[in-house]
Amino acid sequence: MAKQEGFIILTQDDDFTEMSLLNGFPPKVVHLAMGNHSTRDWLRIILANVHLCKLFGKNNEFGLLVIK
Repeated sequence: MAKQEGFIILTQDDDFTEMSLLNGFPPKVVHLAMGNHSTRDWLRIILANVHLCKLFGKNNEFGLLVIK
């Protein structure tokens, strides 16, 4: 469904990164590669990277964004 709808997957899971590297995109993947955090910390991290994620979503050259 993500592929057909043009969604971007936001995940901590390395499997999505591997799938993206093997299969290309869509769907695009944002990998939050920074271990476990509280929900509050995740919200802070995601909000701090919203602009970067928006630019990534508009870019047609890249299908994987890793945030560390």
